[in-house]
Amino acid sequence: MTAPSERHAFARTYQRSWARLCAGTVDAVLADLGPAASGRLLDAGSGTGTLAQATAARGWSVTAIDPDEQMLQVGREVCDGLPVRWVRSALPRSGLRDGAFDAVVANFVVNNLPDPLTATEELTRTVRPGGLVALTAWVSDRTTHIALIEEAFRRAGLPAPRRQRPPEVDFERTVEGLVSLAQRAGLHPLRSRELTWSWGISWDDLWPGIAAAMGKPYMDLDATVRDDVREALRRRTSALEVGAVVQVPTVAAYVLARR
Repeated sequence: MTAPSERHAFARTYQRSWARLCAGTVDAVLADLGPAASGRLLDAGSGTGTLAQATAARGWSVTAIDPDEQMLQVGREVCDGLPVRWVRSALPRSGLRDGAFDAVVANFVVNNLPDPLTATEELTRTVRPGGLVALTAWVSDRTTHIALIEEAFRRAGLPAPRRQRPPEVDFERTVEGLVSLAQRAGLHPLRSRELTWSWGISWDDLWPGIAAAMGKPYMDLDATVRDDVREALRRRTSALEVGAVVQVPTVAAYVLARR
């Protein structure tokens, strides 16, 4: 089992890297949700609190759930003073009431789960009839950060993680695939599109995120091998640098639906 201090270090690394990447969809989600008034919003898979912070600052009363207590702890710090309730909970069984929310957002969550369909059905259950659900997922074969992680695994001589899911619970990583998932879960899509942006990040923040994504198999390698992998990725990303910032092309599928 990973020690709490190691999990906290991972949460901080995630905050500096992948959380900033996932923030690229937040403006689109906020625009589609509209003004909140006294609305109740579920941030499902909240990570370190980027979306919870943005929605709470707009007036939503937010419940943020995540299975990782250290992620929640960082999120509490990020959202200090804002109307956010933090709950340790994991999809597909959230433990939340039926129809408890006016809106639900799952930002790059269902694409990572073993059973995306059951998880999306659970999100549908927690939103009131007529409420909104916003879903995002990576368009994997056109997203550079995924290619960088896979290249790191190859250079380390490690098998890249490929989670095999039964086709009846999975979805194609495209806008059309995400729309189909929403429909199968009982939602009625209102609009859908690709979101594209360039994720700007320093190498000093990007590399720890890639190393963390590789996890213990990478850390168990000989130090010389780890150094070789890091230097190879550094050379690879140098072609993406503008000044001291690595510009990572990013493509996401986005669906806004109504229950």
